[in-house]
Amino acid sequence: MKLEPKHTIATCAVFVGLFLVAAGFLWPLAGEPKWPQEKAEEFAKSSAALHEAAHGHQHGESAEEFAAVQRRFEKIKAELETARQRPEEISYWLKVSGGSLAAIGLVMLVTGQHPK
Repeated sequence: MKLEPKHTIATCAVFVGLFLVAAGFLWPLAGEPKWPQEKAEEFAKSSAALHEAAHGHQHGESAEEFAAVQRRFEKIKAELETARQRPEEISYWLKVSGGSLAAIGLVMLVTGQHPK
């Protein structure tokens, strides 16, 4: 039995799609998101500064100083959350693209409509 190139393309689409879906499920298990040491130190310092500013604010520190410290903390916290969510986003798009590719290949195989 000789496979036609058109049939091979559809079969490859199914297998590559399934591989991408599997990679999507395994991606989050690959390890913790990368967070540079400098950023970790900056997060710890800004967290401590916010804690100190909150106590100082109660004892007469200006609202502007407290707001500046809070903005700095919120900025670094948002960067941390982005780093944490990145593997999940990659996983999602691997699953979506793989599922789509596998479905297209499967439809091509079932209907016999292969690329020319």
